[in-house]
Amino acid sequence: MSRDQEWWETQDGDEAWQHQQMQEALRREEEERAAEQEIKELEDDLRKWDEEHDDGALFVPNFDAALIGVGVQFSREIAIYDYDKCLDVLIDRDGMDVEDAIDYMEYNVLGAYVGKSTPIFLIRKEPYQDDTETKQDNTEKKQITVQLEFNF
Repeated sequence: MSRDQEWWETQDGDEAWQHQQMQEALRREEEERAAEQEIKELEDDLRKWDEEHDDGALFVPNFDAALIGVGVQFSREIAIYDYDKCLDVLIDRDGMDVEDAIDYMEYNVLGAYVGKSTPIFLIRKEPYQDDTETKQDNTEKKQITVQLEFNF
């Protein structure tokens, strides 16, 4: 085989490899576009479902005594509860001590996201005051500071 023939065969091999690489890149690009389109369609379906199933404010069962009212955010109604009164409900109704009530609220109530209409729990600047001992013997109030971390 002559030197020229070898050179031409190598060029043909390189062109075939380059063509194969280009085809694979185009295939990957098409798969990415298809995946992006599928994600967009799923997001659109989710938005549409959310709009169709927006029934207004969501209320927490058995916390009626702690309900302050209903707020409006971007024309969406959202129930607003007093965090301290929720603690009182758990202490009075369920017989929890203050620490258990706080743990329950943190994990089961504040930690629950149930959609765009998830209720808001108002946390006051003043520390929580447990009136249970005062109610019983009319002496001093037990004061507990509830500290929550917010990442704004």
